[in-house]
Amino acid sequence: MKVARMMFLFLVVWMTLAGTALAIPASLPNRQGGIVQVGQDWTLPSGGRERGDVLIISADAVIQERAVLDGTLTVISGNAVIAGTVNGDVNVISGDVILRETGVVGGDVNIVSGKVTQAPGARVEGDIVRGNVRLGNLTWSAWFPAFFQGLGPWTFPGSGTLTGVAAILLELVFSFLRAFGISVGVAAIGAVLVLVWPEGIQRIAHTVEQAFLPSLGIGFLTWFAGGLIILLLVITICFAIIGVAGLVALIVLSLLGWTAIGRIVGERLWQAMGMEATSPLWPTVGGTFLITLLSRIPCVGTIFGLILGSVGLGATLVTLYTRYNERRALPAG
Repeated sequence: MKVARMMFLFLVVWMTLAGTALAIPASLPNRQGGIVQVGQDWTLPSGGRERGDVLIISADAVIQERAVLDGTLTVISGNAVIAGTVNGDVNVISGDVILRETGVVGGDVNIVSGKVTQAPGARVEGDIVRGNVRLGNLTWSAWFPAFFQGLGPWTFPGSGTLTGVAAILLELVFSFLRAFGISVGVAAIGAVLVLVWPEGIQRIAHTVEQAFLPSLGIGFLTWFAGGLIILLLVITICFAIIGVAGLVALIVLSLLGWTAIGRIVGERLWQAMGMEATSPLWPTVGGTFLITLLSRIPCVGTIFGLILGSVGLGATLVTLYTRYNERRALPAG
């Protein structure tokens, strides 16, 4: 019952925050005179002209024929369909760029987790860059190159141009090396956390074991609502520092939960191998490395990582909330 009450409280808090964020009008002017639109498709009609940057989130953006956008078009979790002219860059994260025959992009086309379809006659004055999107001072990078976007030709630094199977194999090698390096880095962070705060990691791990599903629900809602609120704060510019601070806090809490799950997995592996762990350090390092590496597998690993990441974040929040109540219950003095 106590866990149920805590889960209900977190649900109320985060649903309130999400409702507040979603209550903001779908289309807002930004500081360049453009628009920011969430959850609703945006279309610049034929013959129309928009001056300023345009940001579309969880929806599609369409620039119709003979329409002109004087600014940067950024689409997050949606497609950019361009039959008119964009006098700036086109940035797309988790979506496709579709250039019609009459489409013109005056700057670069930057895309992460998607593909570019360019019809005959369509023009891109700049470069088409896959795997990186730069928004202001932030760069969004794809951990795994999108080798499903086609069979080349692709250019790799220092290797000339490769096509077909050779390009895919090289991409797979690079992907594994990056995944291995990321896993080593996260495991090293886990080692530091378990050395600095072993009791806390143990508490979070206990919460994961005792309240897996509630932690999953709380963590998922926190990712959704917290991520949306942070994004909106960053967009406002004035409150960007608050958004950045919130993002840092979210990352730290997530790393604590991820490390706790790594400890659980590592201890189970140690037991399965008949080994006795004299310290939580090595099981935590091994388990954290393993779950991080598995989370880097395309498609399946993303779902795996989302579930474990949500559970870890939720368990961390529940543990901190419980610890806070315990301290409040202590007699003064």
